Amino acid sequence: ELPEAVRVLVAALSASERNSTRAKLRALTISNEMMYNARAVDAFRAEAGLRGALQELRSLRGSELGSVTDENLRMLATEIDRICFAGDIGGQVANLEGNPDRLERVLARAQRSFQVAAKRAERTMHRAERTLEKTANRVFQEAERSLGSLVC
Repeated sequence: ELPEAVRVLVAALSASERNSTRAKLRALTISNEMMYNARAVDAFRAEAGLRGALQELRSLRGSELGSVTDENLRMLATEIDRICFAGDIGGQVANLEGNPDRLERVLARAQRSFQVAAKRAERTMHRAERTLEKTANRVFQEAERSLGSLVC
C-alpha cells in the first residue's frame, strides 16, 4: 500500500506537462506530511524519479499560482529533498522510529559526547581562571612597583 501511494505521489511531482502546478503542490504537501514516518521516508528514497522531480520543483518560478505559492513549492521540495537525501536529522530521527535498540545506542553515544564536551569545557574554564589569576597578579605587582618608585 505505502509503496504504491509513494509511486503515485512521485508521479504527480514529475516534470510532466499534464501535471498542473496545483497538483504538484498537493502532492508535495501530502509527501511532506509523510516525512514523519520512517517507512514512508524509505519508500520515497526508493523511488527513482523523486530526486529529479524535487530538483525541478526547487527551481520553479513563474507558475500560474503566483510567486508566494512558487516559494512554498520550492520550500516543500527543499525540505523533502533534505530529509530524503541529505542526511537530515529529522530523517534520522524518523529512521529511529520503531527501532528502540538503535535509538538507545544513539542516545548513549550522544550522552557520552556531551560528557566529554562538558569535561573539556570544565578544563578550559580552569585554565582560563588560572591564566586570569596570573595576569591579575602580574598587573598588581607592576602597579605596586610603579607606585613604590613614585613614593620613594
